[in-house]
Formats: sequence, C-alpha cells, structure tokens
Amino acid sequence: MKDKKEFLEGDILWTNVAKISSFTKKNQQVFNVNRNEILVIKTNDNFKAIQNRCPHAGLSMKGSKFNTETEIITCKWHKTSFCSKTGDVKKWVDVSTFEKKIAHFLARFSKKMKQMVEMNPTPIEIFIVKEIKEDIWVGIEVGN
Repeated sequence: MKDKKEFLEGDILWTNVAKISSFTKKNQQVFNVNRNEILVIKTNDNFKAIQNRCPHAGLSMKGSKFNTETEIITCKWHKTSFCSKTGDVKKWVDVSTFEKKIAHFLARFSKKMKQMVEMNPTPIEIFIVKEIKEDIWVGIEVGN
C-alpha cells in the first residue's frame, strides 16, 4: 500500500489525500476525490470529512467553525450548522431578520435567489476517514 493512492475495500473506495503532518499548520483542507470536492478537518486528534459545498448556496465550507464538543460545523456564510457525524441539519440559515428581509426582497428579482430563499433544509454529505501510517485516507461508497 506504500505507493498506492487508492484501494477498494468492500464497497468503499479509499483515496490517499494527504500526509497527517500537513494538517499541523492547516487544519482544514479541500481535496478532489472521485469527482467529489471534500473538506477534511482535523479536530484535536481526529479527522472528519464532509462535502466542501454547503447545500444552501454552494459556497465552500472551508474556514467554517467546528465545535469539538458538539461535533457541529457551522457554515461561515449563512450560519447553517450540520452534525459532522450524520450530516443532519441542526440550524438552517441562521441569519438576522434584516438579512432575511434583504434576501426575500432580492428574491423578487432573481430566480436563483428565490430558489435559495425557499430551499428546504438539506443535509450535508459525510465521508469516512481513516489514518493509515502517516497518511489520511477518505472513503467513498461505490455503486453495487
């Protein structure tokens, strides 16, 4: 496995994304894995992997706040928060009343904005991570 970048284990395709040591200075890093843009986050001595794009507006989750006690990640753009274990929505677009009013006003003029304002809460995709020797591997379930 020393030189391999991918291997199949059951229905999981594992991809080597980085050295563990690379997270010393950057605890959030984005990788493209099998056509998925994945954010890997180092939290204390653990690693989490989620889709990098927030389901609400498609903006990057990189730089978002991660609470190590609750294991909830909160999107830096619109304050939507997700469980990092299940991907479930904890709060959907937790912005001020003023910001909501602006969004509703702009939705009158933009079909895309209207879709974002009316969008139902959508979970974020979670990926499995494991450490093998000095490397971080992200697992993606492949079709049967």
